[in-house]
Amino acid sequence: MKFSVIIPVYNKANCIGEALNSVLNQTYSDVEIVVVNDGSTDNLDLAIKDYQNIKLINQDNAGVSVARNNGIKQATGEFICFLDADDLWLENHLETLNSLILKYPNEKFFLTSHEVDYLNGKTRLSKDLLVNYPDDFLCENFFKLLNSLGDGLINTNCTCINREFLLENELFFEPGEKIGEDTDMWFRIALRTPVVVSKNITTKYRREFSTATKQSSSNLEWMFARRIEDISKMQIDEQVKLECEKLIDRYKMGCSRELMTARKRKQAKEVLKTVKHKSAKSRISKVLCCLPYWAFDLACRIYFGK
Repeated sequence: MKFSVIIPVYNKANCIGEALNSVLNQTYSDVEIVVVNDGSTDNLDLAIKDYQNIKLINQDNAGVSVARNNGIKQATGEFICFLDADDLWLENHLETLNSLILKYPNEKFFLTSHEVDYLNGKTRLSKDLLVNYPDDFLCENFFKLLNSLGDGLINTNCTCINREFLLENELFFEPGEKIGEDTDMWFRIALRTPVVVSKNITTKYRREFSTATKQSSSNLEWMFARRIEDISKMQIDEQVKLECEKLIDRYKMGCSRELMTARKRKQAKEVLKTVKHKSAKSRISKVLCCLPYWAFDLACRIYFGK
């Protein structure tokens, strides 16, 4: 079995059928489907009863991180993929990943591009951030790429990781975290290995079905940002470490900007004091934090993406 797709589900009986069909309709079919029922109270059993060859894992409600971790541990595929129960894979998803794996046989972490569908009918394509890049490429320093492009490049449904690599490095989702537990996982992987990036659009993230709670970043609860001391001690490439620390500095400046917008200037200043690099503590940081969001985002991409 080459791929295992892990689908955590909690009360998504109304749309999981579409997600499952999008996996079954792949042009590349060597895939194991692992559905992890996180204590659903709706008619999930009825919704999936006609689907054959699905590995169903039932657990008490413990959150999406625990569900995904259980899926990783019980999957048998060489590579792990993820799909949220309210989103879709396009039929080329696994074919694209398989081609990338054949082209980059020594790599462990693969990322395709995605489409985001908004409630107002608008659509955003993540590949639009990559206009100056080839159709696929090996990114040795993913954090440098993020610092220059900004947010919106990575999506859980687009990721593919070698399962043995995850187990050997004990890389799992952080249980109990509700703010950015997925990006925390991808960034911890990217600290340890390069990322192969494809501009092929292969998944669809549907805002209309999403139940993710938009949390204010001003509470500084993002798990990955709280790992900064551990990251500084890691034996990894110094340039990767530097760009990672710059990304966290940018996040903290975003938190400071939100606090300033909320007229919590004392708290905003305290957050600014926690940024690691002197360049981000200069007067320019205070100017950036006073900008409108679109200008702040652009200025950060220029400032941190140097």
